[in-house]
Amino acid sequence: MKKLGILLLFVTTCLQPSQWETLHEHTGPCHSIVFAPHPDDDVIGCGGTIVKRIAQGKQVVVVYMTSGEAGMSVPSSSAQRATKREREARKAARHLGVHKLRFLRFPDGGLSMHRTYLNMVRSIIDDLCPEFVYTPHDADGHSDHSMTCRLVAEALVNLQDAPRHLKYEVWTPLLEVDHLEDVSGVMKQKLEALRLHDSQVSLIPYHEAIEGLNKYRGIMDGAVAGMPCAYAEAFGK
Repeated sequence: MKKLGILLLFVTTCLQPSQWETLHEHTGPCHSIVFAPHPDDDVIGCGGTIVKRIAQGKQVVVVYMTSGEAGMSVPSSSAQRATKREREARKAARHLGVHKLRFLRFPDGGLSMHRTYLNMVRSIIDDLCPEFVYTPHDADGHSDHSMTCRLVAEALVNLQDAPRHLKYEVWTPLLEVDHLEDVSGVMKQKLEALRLHDSQVSLIPYHEAIEGLNKYRGIMDGAVAGMPCAYAEAFGK
């Protein structure tokens, strides 16, 4: 029955991805694609970095692998939950300044190395030719998170002029940090964007958790890296 449920969800959601939605105009090339397993993962993992790149004039787009329809306790239909979470994602992404976003609408909790998923990810990267791609790291504590990392990594194999793949942390802190981004000046904007995911922060105070983690990264990892700061986002390679 579980497999049947996943199959039905695949039919109703995976085969109907959205088109690109423009939130803010930008005529230059794509600099960064942020692949988020669920709405809010982009803000939690690299919301500050997104704001900084946009302030530098770079085009940043976000791709949501799923619509997070399983991540709500409200007793409503899957479609209603997905609609609400997509609405929250648009508000939060707009607050960060994201230029474009897209919902692939793969089944929440059902990501795998399926050819359909891989081909879609590869197609997006091929079309946009970014300099950077961001995903959760492959040991992050949710199967959709680790699978998003694996899908993107596989899509980059044998790709000429492949973008740099940076891996952010959501549920599980990184054991090895390859890059540290000072987000002290934009932390307020990041937390404001995260609070716009009200269906999520009303269940778990993610904004408090990530504020603490980013503060730890800035003070502790920043000191080790010779760049102590109030808040930082950490990335693995």
